[in-house]
Amino acid sequence: MWLQGVSVFAGVALWTVPPNQEPREHRPPPRLISKNLTEDPHFQLGYLNVRHYARGDGVSDDTAGLRDALADGLEYGLALYFPPGTYLISDTLDCVKKQKSYVKGYFLLGDPANRPVIRLKDRAAGFGDPNDPRYVVKFWQWDARSARPDGEFGAALMNSAGISSVVIDCGAENSGAIGLKCWGSQGIYVENLTVRAHGALAGVRDLVGNGGYMANIEVLGGRYGIWAENGQPGCIAGLTLTDQTEAAIRQRMGTWAFAAVGFRIVKDCGPVVVIEGKPAQNFGHHLSLVDGTVELKQPGTAFVVQKDTDGRAGNLHLRDVYVKNAAVLVEERGQPPLAAVAGEWSRILEYASTSADTQSVVDGRTIRAPVAEIGGAASAPDFVSRHALPPHAFPFGLDRDACNVRDEARGTDRAFGDGVRDDTAAIQRAIDRHSRVFLPRGIYRLTAPLRLRKDTVLFGVTSALSALYADARNWQAGQERTVIITPDDADARCMAAQLYVYTSSTEPAGGLRVLHWQAGRNSVVKNLFTKSVDWPGIGWPSEKLDIAKGDLRPVNVEQLVLIDGSGGGRWYGISIGCENYCPAVPREYRHFFVHGTHEPLRFYSLNPEHAFSEVEFEIKDSRDIGIYGVKTEGGEELQRFNPFGAATGALFRISGSREVILTAFTNNGKIPQGGRALFEINDCTEISLATLSVARRGQGDYVIVRENVAGRVKAELPAAKNAGLFQTGRSLPTR
Repeated sequence: MWLQGVSVFAGVALWTVPPNQEPREHRPPPRLISKNLTEDPHFQLGYLNVRHYARGDGVSDDTAGLRDALADGLEYGLALYFPPGTYLISDTLDCVKKQKSYVKGYFLLGDPANRPVIRLKDRAAGFGDPNDPRYVVKFWQWDARSARPDGEFGAALMNSAGISSVVIDCGAENSGAIGLKCWGSQGIYVENLTVRAHGALAGVRDLVGNGGYMANIEVLGGRYGIWAENGQPGCIAGLTLTDQTEAAIRQRMGTWAFAAVGFRIVKDCGPVVVIEGKPAQNFGHHLSLVDGTVELKQPGTAFVVQKDTDGRAGNLHLRDVYVKNAAVLVEERGQPPLAAVAGEWSRILEYASTSADTQSVVDGRTIRAPVAEIGGAASAPDFVSRHALPPHAFPFGLDRDACNVRDEARGTDRAFGDGVRDDTAAIQRAIDRHSRVFLPRGIYRLTAPLRLRKDTVLFGVTSALSALYADARNWQAGQERTVIITPDDADARCMAAQLYVYTSSTEPAGGLRVLHWQAGRNSVVKNLFTKSVDWPGIGWPSEKLDIAKGDLRPVNVEQLVLIDGSGGGRWYGISIGCENYCPAVPREYRHFFVHGTHEPLRFYSLNPEHAFSEVEFEIKDSRDIGIYGVKTEGGEELQRFNPFGAATGALFRISGSREVILTAFTNNGKIPQGGRALFEINDCTEISLATLSVARRGQGDYVIVRENVAGRVKAELPAAKNAGLFQTGRSLPTR
């Protein structure tokens, strides 16, 4: 059976190419037929069981079989499921995509309750030279722009891929091995990962950001735990680094800022973090570390910032970091050492270094020297669990308590996921009767909201494979024009995860909001991707509209995400608003609107961009909000083809709010018009913006931050400088 843009094989939709392209004949490869994979229940859900290809006994060499599985998984849009076991390999598992696509990617998934091990053979050929690194598992995107003079590859063109609930073991006597390379952006995730790197070069090289996320990462051993040579603006939430021999974190990202939030580092001696290298541009090598502990077994120096000779690189920001057994907390070129305080722990309440291209503004005062506030403490909190994904936040389609909405045993209650039939009632009935509701691979057409209960976990295989198509043209009369709605409950444990939401908000019938979130601090949103473009028919929507040809149409909705009432929780890798959104009413439109909530609200790697609106993200009359790792873009290209004449406005507006922290921000091309600011701060207190950088200098007359009090400008930070720290409502000493 064939539908436009979708082939149906053995009762499972196998989308091939976007429907705006010419379809091609797509036969199952011989392996799928010879192994009877189409009859495997895993296949029906969207998983490819690698035991059809590999033994996983820890003895047999599974390299060739796993490479076949990777090829088949990518070709047919299947996530590779690794049952518990040890998969021995002798060479790299190379997850390379040949073209940019939001639809298909590599997904390596293990059982969260019993994680599989991918283990490199001891003394593997080619892995013995640390000057010529080799990877155990690498994700990357091939493109003409991917090639680099240093032989590296992978540029941040890669979208939609992930690795979850897996252990990578670098084996023994593999001194040139690196456990994982994964450099990408929207829809990329690395979660619940442990890398055993004893005797190896590094655990993880290169970082995920731009609406992707990294969470619950552990590295044991290695010369380096995290080697950040390349990456995107973002963060790692929940990071444990133990027993590295040189540096737990080696920061050499010459283009972007990055954050680690909720971390624990244990090391024999310092330094634990080294920021080094000369940036290719003037906004690189910046690192923000928030809520963490550092334990040294021998006295030494904790953090080292090796600025280049021009003094440009390497801004370091520390907030609420506890250090044990260090003589020197921070050693920074050109500055006297920051000494530890007496007592078991030194507590760094705030530290912000500066470079030649950086200045800070603290409570209205412009400061060009580092600021530091430190004290002592008898004990340190468990910061990792405060920011990491909680144990219940790894829903898996093979869990016995997960309700499969397409299970034929559900009879007339089942959903179809074919993008044609209306699945609203079937999915809602599943939500009403079950706590964990699983959407196997498919496209689920909706004509009314999905109303979650306080304990609902609504999830798919991954955002690239499980999609909600919200049909705005046929939305039921009288229903709220929102795709997913939570109860207003501070104790709710709602979760929306691993889903692609296509809002079809350009329909003349009116727009659709993606989320109305009123679930409190225990709720979770992760790996959620959305777009708002014309629905081209059955199958996946086109990847991008052609702005130059006038394909951009207005979005008839005031905001894509509304968080109010008791709204809060932890949000990981939110790619909402990362595409081209052209509002019908530019003054009112927001990607995100946070209003009147006092529940703890945390965003880990946020990516609002490409809107023509006056403001993209607004926080109003709220408190206790943390935003870690932000990247935005969208300037002259969108303005050139803007059919509505709306000036590109601010990125963030924060009004009447308090206790808001935002770190590791990079602006790559968004240029507010008319002398406006990227960040507008109005009548707020206890606002902290750290490591803010701008890629394109000298374009336009905007400023990075403008603080207004009672309608008058109190302080500004110009776009010609990076911001080490912009803080209001709190006075900090300078060094």
